[in-house]
Amino acid sequence: MILSSRDVPGHVDHAIAAFERAVQQDASFARAHASLGDALWQQFTATGDTAAAGRARLEVERALALDPDDLAVRISMANIYRGTGKAD
Repeated sequence: MILSSRDVPGHVDHAIAAFERAVQQDASFARAHASLGDALWQQFTATGDTAAAGRARLEVERALALDPDDLAVRISMANIYRGTGKAD
């Protein structure tokens, strides 16, 4: 899922809250975990909050465990790896 309007104040926070609700309702929804990870990663890149980066990685790892063949999930993980200098 794509997080649009990342630059609009409050949108990332609203996305995080929405995806948190989604994973609470269905813990096996891999794309919701990946999207939560994407939103948390956006929060990290905007604020430098390392806790958000750690949570982002954990959520995407959960998504990957749930559906390792989902391309969107793999792209989310690739973005985090690239952002942490682990592109290889």
